[in-house]
Amino acid sequence: SDLSRQSGLQRSPVSQIVEQLIQEKWICEGGMVVRPRGRRPTLLELNNDLVALAVDIHPQLATIAVVDLKGRLLSRSQLPLTSDPTASTQRMMDCMLRMQKELSNKSIEGIGISLPGRVDPDTQQMIFAPNLHWPDFDLKKVIETTLGMAVRMENAATSSLLAELMFRHTDGIRNIVLVTISEGVGTAIFSDGHLISGHRGMAGEFGHVSLDPSGILCSCGRRGCWETLASSY
Repeated sequence: SDLSRQSGLQRSPVSQIVEQLIQEKWICEGGMVVRPRGRRPTLLELNNDLVALAVDIHPQLATIAVVDLKGRLLSRSQLPLTSDPTASTQRMMDCMLRMQKELSNKSIEGIGISLPGRVDPDTQQMIFAPNLHWPDFDLKKVIETTLGMAVRMENAATSSLLAELMFRHTDGIRNIVLVTISEGVGTAIFSDGHLISGHRGMAGEFGHVSLDPSGILCSCGRRGCWETLASSY
């Protein structure tokens, strides 16, 4: 009944949706609410046994974690990366397999990868990550083929914005600009309730706009890019 009131849907479709989510094991029934009169409603909660692998890739370091559907961190490990994408990816996959064995009572539903660059939303290919210093490499295909799990890749700023929308108090906020500053500068844009990706995922990519043509040489090949002046580059 609470879901019906909050969603504006009738009880019948809400019940159908809830039943489907229970069958697919995304949610489960909890205890019953004690009330002085009337039917005792059954509480619903996210299934704590469903988890995801989260991979946060930086130019020289990767953080790999296991999180549940509530965003709670269950396990975390860090490992160094090199400019060799094949060796680096194998190292990350070995770590993920170890975590899977350590949490054998949990069901890993997929892998989310945060990247220091832009990802084409249509092809899910990394198309612009100069700070990573990797040649063309199909990261998604290699991991999916080897581990047999679905992989979703996103730019680091977009990943951060999605986390804020999913787990923070942003209800009712329809316009957000999130800026990340680490080895580079990235931006994610949420406008009128929609995530803006732009052509090939390049919306908000201003870190490589040149501010000083005679400035420091940037990893992208230009000089004086924004992130050479305003990041830990």
